[in-house]
Amino acid sequence: MKILRIAFCLACVWFTSCREQVVNDIIGQWTLRNAELNLENLDTDRWQTYTYFNDTITINSLDIDGSNELIDSIQRDSTIWEIDDNSIRVNNKKNYELTRNYETVRIFPTANGSARVFFVDYIDEDCMILKGRETYESLGDTNYYYFSTLYFDRND
Repeated sequence: MKILRIAFCLACVWFTSCREQVVNDIIGQWTLRNAELNLENLDTDRWQTYTYFNDTITINSLDIDGSNELIDSIQRDSTIWEIDDNSIRVNNKKNYELTRNYETVRIFPTANGSARVFFVDYIDEDCMILKGRETYESLGDTNYYYFSTLYFDRND
């Protein structure tokens, strides 16, 4: 029984340290290469994926209702997020407070404490995939769940 306890404790330490490394790996400068909106019709269980960009649309907003926050404005191959320990600088223009734990990144664009929450879906030395802006919403009589997926390349 003692061996099981020790093995469990070691597994917990290993798992926690690996997850913490993911959060530390996001520090750096990143350029947005692509973004998708993933939409599930909860009434039919049908998934659809839409790209935020195409040959003629290179600028869009992560906020479906529109937003005046720079963090929500995205431009393919031009949006740059520079992330450090406790802040994010967007396009060399505006800093936002940032908290990180395990695979979760919270960006605080407004003074009222609301946050943009992103989950690190994948990261390596060259690229990062974030999922965020998870929302449940009803349009008419149809219920939806949606989130955005952001694809970044590391600049440094």
